[in-house]
Amino acid sequence: MLSFCTEFPVEEVSAQKFCGAVADWLGGSPHTNITVQEVCDLAASGGGKIARERFELSCIAVEDAERRSAGFRFNIQERNIVWSTTVCFDSDSEDSWVSVRTERHSRDAVPFLPEAKKPLVVRSLMGGLGGGVDGEIRVSDLPHVLTPRDVDMAVRVLNGDSDHHLPVIYVSRPFTGELRLNVSALARHLGGIAHVLVEPSREFSRSIQPHVFSENPYGGFIGIYYSSQESEKISTPIYEDEFTLRRRIFYAVRSSLLHRRQLGRCSWSNLQAEVARRERQGMRDKGSDAVLEYAAIFDKEIEAKDHQLTEAENEIARLRSALMDAGKRSKATGGVPLSVGGEQQLTSDEFAEVVLEALRAQKDLATGRRKDILSAILDANSHEGRLQAKRKEIKSILRGYSSMTAGVRSALQAMGFEISEDGKHYKIIYKGDGRYTFSLPKSGSDHRGGLNAASEISRNIF
Repeated sequence: MLSFCTEFPVEEVSAQKFCGAVADWLGGSPHTNITVQEVCDLAASGGGKIARERFELSCIAVEDAERRSAGFRFNIQERNIVWSTTVCFDSDSEDSWVSVRTERHSRDAVPFLPEAKKPLVVRSLMGGLGGGVDGEIRVSDLPHVLTPRDVDMAVRVLNGDSDHHLPVIYVSRPFTGELRLNVSALARHLGGIAHVLVEPSREFSRSIQPHVFSENPYGGFIGIYYSSQESEKISTPIYEDEFTLRRRIFYAVRSSLLHRRQLGRCSWSNLQAEVARRERQGMRDKGSDAVLEYAAIFDKEIEAKDHQLTEAENEIARLRSALMDAGKRSKATGGVPLSVGGEQQLTSDEFAEVVLEALRAQKDLATGRRKDILSAILDANSHEGRLQAKRKEIKSILRGYSSMTAGVRSALQAMGFEISEDGKHYKIIYKGDGRYTFSLPKSGSDHRGGLNAASEISRNIF
């Protein structure tokens, strides 16, 4: 069962360097007693096999003036679980790519298999070969903090017009400015399997909004953009801790890569086919009459091609199944398509809650078919009442307000208000949006002044 896979461009064009990176991984593993020199010698001889008690290492290496390709398949048994990791490299005059695939299966019937983690060989390949350029983003285990020069690139990624192969994680800047996620740890975790782009400021979010139909993640939301033009958004506040959020993102990316068809040029079956083709060509060049030998080599090539075809058919079946599931989900969740224009949600599910509250108010005035439709929509949809809760919260904070105490200040900031002390009054701005600016006196004498301000804020925001 396939449990992990990735493929990404690298800077290095030498198959020897690739073999060295794999040798460093295997030589430094506590699970093997194979040496770096043994791995390098195996690759230098054009391939072969090393078998020990618990593991087996196979290698194929082919090279000519136009192309350099190599691959390793490492099988190891841990109790009744057999792990198989295949690492391949292909380089031509245009670019160089590596792929890593891990499979696992049990020799016995078991209720579940152990969780597959990101193989350490990915880090070894990135360190030994260097990350290449994927579309317009360099493969790295560091976060890419965007700058004003990256606006066009960010727009292309979010609109699905970028040529990236790896998924892209887009981390938007919260209204408070402080990220809710350790982006350095996330980038290390996703190095070689996804890019991590980080917004530098709320102003950057506003600058790209008109160009992405207001569909960009913002205010702390995280977007995952796949090369298939599919995407998903993750709300960070629903996660209790930052580590759980990072795991959620990793699992989403890993799952998406398992569903993707492997690059044909960077696969074990392609290496087998290339070896068979070269052997057959060598027989032809020598003009051999050894028909049986020729037929055996030809059969090897056909077998490799059949294996490639089987892999392709399995991938097609998997993708067809995923497409059918997506179609079922779409039908099950069908609704009324609405465009939100140029507005962004300032809180999670804000649009849905505002629309449902408006529909509920209109239902009492409607009759006939109109009322039946509104009733059906309201019965089928619910919300958590966050706006109502916020109305109560702002009222509680400003009840009896007379000055901007430390408690009032921190409570307002927790709700998303920015506080300015310029002028005779405090200015409080909601979520950094200047349209929602309100005044509070620096010394209030009217005991109802706070409640009046809370009512004004509720009418205009909540």
